Amino acid sequence: MSADTDFVVAGEPMPVIAAVEHLGRHTVRVTWAEGPRAGITEDVDLGEAVLRYRAFGVLRDEGFFRSGQLAENGNVLRWETSRGPVEMAATMVEHAVEMSALDHMPAEAFRAWVDRHGFTYDAAADALGIARRLVAYYLSGEKEIPRTVALACAGYDSITRSAA
Repeated sequence: MSADTDFVVAGEPMPVIAAVEHLGRHTVRVTWAEGPRAGITEDVDLGEAVLRYRAFGVLRDEGFFRSGQLAENGNVLRWETSRGPVEMAATMVEHAVEMSALDHMPAEAFRAWVDRHGFTYDAAADALGIARRLVAYYLSGEKEIPRTVALACAGYDSITRSAA
């Protein structure tokens, strides 16, 4: 076994950004080079991270935010300040995409989740801790699926994946 030629793979590859374009406010268009989203271009609102974390406080200025560049071979978005660089890892950018998707779970995605687990309406309601009637509303598209339910679906998937 040679340290120069042998690799251990543990999980999915880390995300790497191929290109970034500033669209306005705190939104960027990202093209992914590696990782689960490789080859995909998508718009990402980083505003929540910028507002939430004190380390990104300087990025609240939209003009300064636009000065960000790719660094570290696409592993980082970097902004140069007089106090040193402010960096946001590609994994954090990917996390922002995933969290945004949970804000807008369409009925079709909920249906796919129910079908993937082979749930009846009652079983889905029990797994999520909600009323059967809500499951019916969400599946029909009659009611918007709240973020809490989308998070519960993602959590259920995560728990069942790790138990397998």
